[in-house]
Amino acid sequence: MPDNAPAAGGFRIDPTTIPQLQKAFQDALAQLRPVLQEAGHSLPMASPAMADEASTQFQAAFNQSATQHLDSLTAFEQRLNQVLATLGSIQRAYDSNDQDTARNLAAQLGS
Repeated sequence: MPDNAPAAGGFRIDPTTIPQLQKAFQDALAQLRPVLQEAGHSLPMASPAMADEASTQFQAAFNQSATQHLDSLTAFEQRLNQVLATLGSIQRAYDSNDQDTARNLAAQLGS
């Protein structure tokens, strides 16, 4: 029977859905990591297309924008990792509660 006790932030999580949630977030991370790795290598413009001021200004603006977007993706990756850690903690808490309940029931039935 699902325990619908409120979790942190007022969310209720059915313990049977935790593995599915973890897989979804792990899949998202698996898709994001190669994008981040490639973006870190290919996004910055190493040099302007031409030696004129407009090209130099475009390069600077592009690199600034690329860096901001890369920072946003990196923050998203960190948040996904935090969610996975939180789901792991919730799963451990449910498992511990289940074990405690089983021990208490065994003790009551054995008395």
